[in-house]
Amino acid sequence: MTDNTSTEHKGFTKAPNDLIYDTTLSDGALRQYLVLRHHNRSGRCFPDRETLAEETGVSLRTVDRRNRELIAHELIAFKRRGFSKSNEYDFLDPSISVTDDANEETQTTHSISATDDANERASVGEWMNRH
Repeated sequence: MTDNTSTEHKGFTKAPNDLIYDTTLSDGALRQYLVLRHHNRSGRCFPDRETLAEETGVSLRTVDRRNRELIAHELIAFKRRGFSKSNEYDFLDPSISVTDDANEETQTTHSISATDDANERASVGEWMNRH
């Protein structure tokens, strides 16, 4: 197992309590979800598969399998952004905090609905960049 306890991984990551007690979600998928939450920026994040594999200590195939599990549980939406670009992960849980820095102590909470279309999400992202 890889020791990923560097300074950049210090701090805390919020997660819904219901998720902790969801026995239908594998431990590995929960761990990957928490790593994605650590990368959270404005209700979405952009780590590439290699980063997720390195940070969770698993293979690329396992990262993909866990992504499918998180999508099936409606915790994330996943979009490939193109060749040699990182993927986009949108959090579907309305309790996700929107913040410029995932490790800030003061966070403003906004909801991003799973039913928002791409234009509405882009508008929210533009608004967040201005504020």
